[in-house]
Amino acid sequence: MTTATAKSEAGMDRALSPGARIALALWAFGSTALYALGGTLFADQTMDHGLTRTAIGVAVCAAASWIVLGTVLFMRRRSRTVLTGWFDACLRIMSWGDLALVLGTFAAHLLHAHAGLSWPTYLAAYTLGIVCAGLLMTAMWFRAAARLGTSAGRAALLWFGALQGSFVVLFVLLADATGYSEWLLGGPVFG
Repeated sequence: MTTATAKSEAGMDRALSPGARIALALWAFGSTALYALGGTLFADQTMDHGLTRTAIGVAVCAAASWIVLGTVLFMRRRSRTVLTGWFDACLRIMSWGDLALVLGTFAAHLLHAHAGLSWPTYLAAYTLGIVCAGLLMTAMWFRAAARLGTSAGRAALLWFGALQGSFVVLFVLLADATGYSEWLLGGPVFG
């Protein structure tokens, strides 16, 4: 391990100050709102406004799924120190992931609006921004889990079950409840 890596790892283990927690929580909510509104900010007549509705649904369900994950972590806590470690890790993961998400999707919006990207190329660039943010958060999650003494299997269950699983369920329920599943999925999931 290099000196820079060791310093970086030590920084990730350090507890956040109350001010840093507040700042990261505000950034997480603000950047999620920026992502949701990004399509609206850059919308023009060539864009499919269904993408804007999808982004808003994704943002709402993502925020709710982090709350589900936090609840699961709270219910299985071993100690206050471990719970605080997870809380800080989740704030860091959300913050870096949202930064990647906002930068990636805004780059796609800007390229579409000002460089005339075709619709399929725009969707590919937009999706790439989402995938990069997801991969970054997944990597950070598993590193945090290892540092906090959680096995890879349990970390996978928490990440893919509690967080990603609740996101999918909430998104499908939201799409059905708003009639949006007709556009998004071709019909209601739960008839």
